[in-house]
Formats: sequence, C-alpha cells, structure tokens
Amino acid sequence: PVLTAIPNQNTLQNFTRTHILDLWDYSSDSESPEASLTFQVVSVSDSRCGVNLDSYWINVNPQPNWTGSCYVTVSVNDTIPNKTATIGFWVNVLQINSRNYLPAILNN
Repeated sequence: PVLTAIPNQNTLQNFTRTHILDLWDYSSDSESPEASLTFQVVSVSDSRCGVNLDSYWINVNPQPNWTGSCYVTVSVNDTIPNKTATIGFWVNVLQINSRNYLPAILNN
C-alpha cells in the first residue's frame, strides 16, 4: 500500500470533530482492493489532542480548554502480501478568537 501526503488538520478548542479525515482519500494499493486495507494510529505526540481512529476515519476530541498541536503517525496495512506504509501529519487545536466570529460587535 501507499500513503500520500496528508495535510495538517485544524480544529477549534472545545469542539469534537468526527470524521475530520478520511484515510482512504490518501491511500492506494495496486495489489488489493481498497476495502482490504486496514488502518492504525501508530502514535500521537500529545494525547490531549484526543485523536482516535474509527475504521478509516480520524476523529479529534481535544481535552477541554486545551490548545496546541500534536503529530499523528498512521499506518495502512495490506493483508495480501502483508505490507505496511506509514505517514504522519499535524493536528492543530486552535484557540477560539472572538474577533473572528463577532466582527459586527467590534465595529460598533
């Protein structure tokens, strides 16, 4: 199997993002059908990001009020002929900045 570059993922603090990333969009295998690929989160540099895997979807549920970044390493495995590919990407949990969401209030 092959994994192509996965872009950095951004989310806001105190927000759960289910299905933030579909790993099938970044994987391929010339020897096996896509449905036979299995995925795994190999490591997360900071557990406060709350990264987890749901089949081939990446979910992010950061700890309350936490902001920061973590590096996530994922792998894809092909059972025939039992090969693995690994790649990493960043998850950024961003602080909510009210100026971005309330511009009308700031203009008054």
